[in-house]
Amino acid sequence: MAPITIHPKNPHYFWWRGNAVALVGASYLSYRAWTVQDYTEMLDVTHDYGLNVFRIFNPVSRWPDVGRSWRRLWTKPNWLFPWARSHVPGAAGGGNKFDLDRWDTNYFKRLADLVSKASERGIVVEVTLMNGYGAPVSPDVWPYSPLYAANNIQGVGSSNWINFLTLGDPALQARQQAVVTRVVQELNRFDNVYYEIMNEPGPVCDPAWHGMLIQTIHDAESRLPNQHLVAVDCPESYDRMTPRPSIINTHYTYGTQWIGAFEMLDTMYDRNAILGADEMNAVPNGMDECSGRVEAWEFLLGGGSVYDGLIDGFSPFGPDRWNSASANSYRKHLGNLLRFLKSFDLVNMHQDKSVIRGGVPTGAFARSISEPGKQYAIYIHHSHRFPDPLDTYYGVDTGNYQETLILSVPAGSYRADWVDPASGELVQSQAFGSTGTVTVTSPKYTLDIALRITRILRPSPGQEGL
Repeated sequence: MAPITIHPKNPHYFWWRGNAVALVGASYLSYRAWTVQDYTEMLDVTHDYGLNVFRIFNPVSRWPDVGRSWRRLWTKPNWLFPWARSHVPGAAGGGNKFDLDRWDTNYFKRLADLVSKASERGIVVEVTLMNGYGAPVSPDVWPYSPLYAANNIQGVGSSNWINFLTLGDPALQARQQAVVTRVVQELNRFDNVYYEIMNEPGPVCDPAWHGMLIQTIHDAESRLPNQHLVAVDCPESYDRMTPRPSIINTHYTYGTQWIGAFEMLDTMYDRNAILGADEMNAVPNGMDECSGRVEAWEFLLGGGSVYDGLIDGFSPFGPDRWNSASANSYRKHLGNLLRFLKSFDLVNMHQDKSVIRGGVPTGAFARSISEPGKQYAIYIHHSHRFPDPLDTYYGVDTGNYQETLILSVPAGSYRADWVDPASGELVQSQAFGSTGTVTVTSPKYTLDIALRITRILRPSPGQEGL
């Protein structure tokens, strides 16, 4: 089967296994520390809730599991790295130094097994190739990377963290290209994969460095049967990248230091690229499941293509939150969203900022996608941008609400179905006629409501009884 790609008729959605699709999921992002049992359970849970995307870190820089309390577990047998260990002792965190000229085949076998198991369950895997932070977020983690000079026998990576993200250290970049090429070769046979260059490059988002790694993927796959999509988590620099990536990712609802999910929808939809919110604030530790629900529904019904939330879990030093009630409620809300999207002919849907002409009260957020005159998806929620320092999620405002919306809908007969996003159930249905502008009144609700409008096609003369 051909790999997931951009739909040829609508660049805002994917084409995969014969269907136009959006991707919805909630992932816990490690990989290096997992056992086969861990990721099999994660994929089973993802599938059981009807979700279709799973994001993993395949980092070659700093590991997301590394922290002061994690270092004593650095050499656990299931914690694999792309590179084999040498016979020379002295790697940070314990164990022998890495030999960057030799791969650890077990790492790549397990990576392929994860992607294979996801494929069997109808799940797309976003493989994030690199991850890392410098000061001031995590100033102490770069010295623990296998690509840090003191941790490998080749002495590669003698410069500072910033040079990991630029073209300032050719020897280091060559090793980055080598491991990216190796991953791409291992996963080329799968149709359920796309790549992200790096998680949260932050203020150091060098277009030339990203372009170098995008081209590395293209070059590696030019000699292989399949070509896969490439994403960047750096919307601010997208327009200056060459080659241009196919997917633009960002994190969190708004953000004070970057382009967040909804600013991206408002300013970059015209790029005709896949727009992804591929990491949001963590449930249940960072935000609750209702805050996660409203951001997911608003993003996908505002023209986004990928929503992948973040789940806390599988920490050996804290409670296992992967299967908490809050996390599973969140997954249920996301499954309802994906089923709602599947009720449309998605390939013909586009962002629509003109259908709602009035009736959205102060304190509510509303977005829509449509095929004008044929089908509309509209979503409203009552929330506020949470006043944390980085403005990363919504605080929800429950109450007793009922809206009368003024809609711009071409003349014709239509059916309006009001759906409860929390349960996924149809709560009210009505037929109406429009002469160009129409008012529709929602049922009463407590936080959010979704509206599906579809045109009622009248039978042609002489066809009424058929």
